[in-house]
Amino acid sequence: MGSNSAFSRNILSKSHLVKKSVILSLCFFICFVVITLSLLYRSSERKLTTQSDHIISYASQFLNELTTTMSQLIPLSAKSCEQASPALHYRAAFTNGVRAFLLVKDGIAYCSSATGDMHVAGSALYPKINLSQPLDFKIQQGTPMMPSKPAVGVWLREAGRGNTGVLATLELTLHPYLLLNSSSNQVNGLAIIIDGSAVTTFDTKVLPISQLPSRAAREVQLPGYPSKILIYPTSLTADDI
Repeated sequence: MGSNSAFSRNILSKSHLVKKSVILSLCFFICFVVITLSLLYRSSERKLTTQSDHIISYASQFLNELTTTMSQLIPLSAKSCEQASPALHYRAAFTNGVRAFLLVKDGIAYCSSATGDMHVAGSALYPKINLSQPLDFKIQQGTPMMPSKPAVGVWLREAGRGNTGVLATLELTLHPYLLLNSSSNQVNGLAIIIDGSAVTTFDTKVLPISQLPSRAAREVQLPGYPSKILIYPTSLTADDI
């Protein structure tokens, strides 16, 4: 009788030990997974922050160079199109990302680096651009010359001269921004937002911001410019773990 009781206690003790070992192993595994995922997430966030900084630096440098070039073109608005055309053509040809520069006098675009002489109201080319503002940006679905391609209009007004200045149409592409991050593969999508409109790597047309992907994205403001960028990160996969 005593030996049977001792045997039962021994079995129960071993069973309890096994259960205890399983529970401890499970707790260790859960802690390991949580810590690993936390480290991976932090590493991914650091990489995304670095890449966001690169994107902002690239975009800011581009816009700074663009507005500097446009400010150098403003004096041409005092000249005829025939006199201004050589410099206008030259600047458009050697300014990255520019489709055309237009000279605007008193609200009328009268000279284009792409087409030469013209007489079109600036509001007809970019209805939403405010020519009374010193600097304005707008996204729209195409221009009269290229109606199917999204474009960004950038307006720089001459100080003290009403609706006179330089209007630039940008050849909008987000591929250079993605190429900045191709080696680390942390970014799988971008959207540039100006006012309530956006152009993205997910669609070839201008979208209202209400139609942007709903998944999490990092929002960064371009310092000094009325524009921001949404950066859509790559999700963690089994390969990352």
